[in-house]
Amino acid sequence: EELLNLTFQDITYPEDLDTDLEYVKEMLAYKRTNYQMEKRYLRKDGSHVWVLLSVSLVSSLDKVPKFFISQIEDITHRKQVENMKTEFLSLASHQLRTPLTGMRWNIEMLLNDDVG
Repeated sequence: EELLNLTFQDITYPEDLDTDLEYVKEMLAYKRTNYQMEKRYLRKDGSHVWVLLSVSLVSSLDKVPKFFISQIEDITHRKQVENMKTEFLSLASHQLRTPLTGMRWNIEMLLNDDVG
């Protein structure tokens, strides 16, 4: 009941709101018929949930907007996995780069004619 008294603007993560509103504005101006975006919704406890939002506008024959049809898929787990993958690759890249730099320097020294 509490959620029914809120608009999507109330529960949209602040950094995602402008993009979402711009897409709605474009749909109402008939510049697009639908849109899809990844965004965050705020939970009551202040945490957020990642979703894949798909929205379409339904209008009358005389182009009067009637309502939106929205489909929301929870992609929080996928986003967490993507973040872990990014962090792992960043760490692995750093861990490999350090010894490889030393090895490269040693190889260049061995190949340098001045060292003998």
